[in-house]
Amino acid sequence: MRELTQLEVTNVGAGSSCIDATMLKNLQDKAIRDGTAFSLITGALSFAVAYGLFASPYVGVGVAVVLAPYAGGLGYFSSSAWTIFS
Repeated sequence: MRELTQLEVTNVGAGSSCIDATMLKNLQDKAIRDGTAFSLITGALSFAVAYGLFASPYVGVGVAVVLAPYAGGLGYFSSSAWTIFS
């Protein structure tokens, strides 16, 4: 039995997948945009709540900066771009 070449593996893999590199990049770009938007909205809302509770803009900025990366990740992974896979 002979070993497969890299070209043969690539051709077989490309034939079984309907997503090419350009489409995957577009999906990732949309997910990044969704994550960024979700992060900005969550940061603004958490700033407003923290500022309202503590009457200090420093606390509001601190809370927003701490929560924004988690919100960005949540927005990225729950983006509608990934519904193509389910």
